[in-house]
Amino acid sequence: MNSMLQMTKILKKEKTRSIQITPGYSCNNDCIFCVTRGQDGAKMMGDMTTQQIKDIIRRKSVDVNTNVGFDGGEPTVRHDIIEILKFIKERKARIKMLTNGIRCCDPDFASTLTDYVDHLYVTVYAHTPELYGYLTRRKQNFDKMVTGVKNLFKLSQKKNFSIDLKILVCKPTAPKLPEIVKFISEEFPRPRRLCIHGLTIAGNSEKNKDEVGIRLKEAAPSIKEAINLGLEMGQNVTLRYIPPCIFDDPFYYDFCEMDSTERSINMVKMSREYMKKPQESYGPQCGECRFHGRCVGLWPGYANEYGYDELTPIKTFQSEIFSSHNGSCCSSLCTG
Repeated sequence: MNSMLQMTKILKKEKTRSIQITPGYSCNNDCIFCVTRGQDGAKMMGDMTTQQIKDIIRRKSVDVNTNVGFDGGEPTVRHDIIEILKFIKERKARIKMLTNGIRCCDPDFASTLTDYVDHLYVTVYAHTPELYGYLTRRKQNFDKMVTGVKNLFKLSQKKNFSIDLKILVCKPTAPKLPEIVKFISEEFPRPRRLCIHGLTIAGNSEKNKDEVGIRLKEAAPSIKEAINLGLEMGQNVTLRYIPPCIFDDPFYYDFCEMDSTERSINMVKMSREYMKKPQESYGPQCGECRFHGRCVGLWPGYANEYGYDELTPIKTFQSEIFSSHNGSCCSSLCTG
């Protein structure tokens, strides 16, 4: 009986399809690490029309067995975003969205948006207006972001959608990670997951790599401190694109995302020069690791810049069993 139930679950999982849509590159921030080159990229690459997006939904035969993910740019700045979400929901698909939460400072917009989405992956890049302004070049948006996230959490208590919060590891944020975790834990209700995310080197982060780039081994002590504090404050911490082998303590392996089948295809339009570079997340030594085939590895852009010398195969560790802390983020939404 148990084996039959397990087989049924597997078949149901295999029927589910995921598609990722980047409807455009317009954004109300201009982040110094944006993989799509921020405002410059938005001017260069433009946005899809409403009809183009609807045509994709029809062509992909989106239905009840489809997960549709939105990233950008910032999807919520589109004048037609509600129309598009409603069009998808009419096909009974599940909708996930990566957002900076700024437009949700308007409670009416936040309420309408959450009538259609099933999961939101919200970026909280900083804990102060000064750091937020340095990273996004839009200091005035910090308070709007905070208000927007609070509005979303209030709505999540009444509606059927979930929230993950995303922190990014880069040179300016690395020493501040524990403070950012503390801010999030004190300012907002507990999200489904608090995701600490590795940086890729592409777009603006490639242009500003001396300003934002940092090796994961260098950031590891602060990441560990952030995890410890997160646990103390009741957070469900997950690491993405941060391999377990950067840590010297097996305890922290448990928080690294461990399902390579959930890796998303990065559909962001990069420069031709970037796309010509090797797109590989694993070093040759990774084949010897106990986690090979499960570990999501490095962002390819990070590996192109820093190589694989930080990666040391893990051949033994304290436990074969991962606890409930481990789990994937909305991996199809994590584009930088």
